[in-house]
Amino acid sequence: MGRIGRSYPRFQPLQTESESEQQPARTASRVLGAVIGLLAALGFIGWLLTR
Repeated sequence: MGRIGRSYPRFQPLQTESESEQQPARTASRVLGAVIGLLAALGFIGWLLTR
């Protein structure tokens, strides 16, 4: 059986030096955002339980 639709090759552009330097900062901001989101969710659950 054939695939329905078109298939495109996966293309990943080469990273320049400035983009590769930004990668750790991008990862750190994602981790920080995840921690803040987790704390906010726990705080909201705690607030709901105390009502």
